[in-house]
Amino acid sequence: MPVSPNPRFQSLEAYEITPQEPWQIYEDYSVTKLDWNEGDFVPDFVKRTARRLLSNDEYYAWYPDCAAIELTKALAGSLGVSVMNVLTFPGSDVALESLCRVYLGVGERVLIPVPTYENLFTFAASAGGELVFVSLKPPFEFSAASFIADYRDDRPKLIYLVSPNNPCGYVIARSDVRDICRAFPDALVILDQAYVDFSPDASCVDLIRDCDNLAITRTFSKAFSLAGMRLGYIVADHGILKQVAKIRNGKNLGMLAQKLGVELLKRQTDVQQWIRQVVETRDWLSDQLTALGVMHSKSHANFILFVMPDPKYALAEFKRHGVYVRDKSKAVPNGLRVTITTRQAAEQFLAVLKQLVSR
Repeated sequence: MPVSPNPRFQSLEAYEITPQEPWQIYEDYSVTKLDWNEGDFVPDFVKRTARRLLSNDEYYAWYPDCAAIELTKALAGSLGVSVMNVLTFPGSDVALESLCRVYLGVGERVLIPVPTYENLFTFAASAGGELVFVSLKPPFEFSAASFIADYRDDRPKLIYLVSPNNPCGYVIARSDVRDICRAFPDALVILDQAYVDFSPDASCVDLIRDCDNLAITRTFSKAFSLAGMRLGYIVADHGILKQVAKIRNGKNLGMLAQKLGVELLKRQTDVQQWIRQVVETRDWLSDQLTALGVMHSKSHANFILFVMPDPKYALAEFKRHGVYVRDKSKAVPNGLRVTITTRQAAEQFLAVLKQLVSR
């Protein structure tokens, strides 16, 4: 008989990832990967930096700088905060998991407006949290006033907000985030801002000065196109970061990822130009979907959530044409999500979609 796991894990549902076929076939077939919201802009200076760094033996033989000092200083300077307010991780997922491990106890309530990023469910449940889902209906607009009125007496330990939201694309106003932090002073408010570079007005970094219960998670996987490097961070009051740092394993954040992050922060003009192109393509594609009569949500990120009558058939047809989109039908009935990268990729996606609509 196998050893029994922690009882909490026996009924735990794993986060459902998208099929990994592109990794198996991309060398032999043309693949347009629009399923995981990765960035698609790797500048030449990033590649040159990587080649130069990987010629040094220490990048293989030494443990990395566990404190990520250079990267932390660069992030603090870019964000306009103290280095004491930034803590780096190998991806924002690890940051989210760490916050749940540190701040959640068994049976403590977690308020989660849904649909949202579902990986947090697994992290919170594995820490023993009791998940309380706050369902939003189309057109998926979040009301802080209603949220506070309905749940002020619930005494949650953790509140999970995503702005811009994945998969719906809406943003939460900065004033609403502040109101929630003040209305729930005994709860840790996690604000996942993985996509905020595509909607910079939604940034809430400055709120950490007034809200000592706010933890903002961000990533280099989207706008900075470093998903494969695994690089993310938390911006928060130092009191929060001091506790999370107790379980942070700095050896897991590789030196190459750290250095590439610094280089990209130094050369943000190049990144901003690419972001503008993504936003223009997103808005263009949204207009095309409207013209086709395809229901979709207004997005402030690098993706669009849309609805198809038969999503499984649509997924198969997209894949047959080498286009990979994300199945979100469990979160949103008949919902699919397409990542916005280049105009060419969007046009390829649109060509297949037009065939589906015409049938």
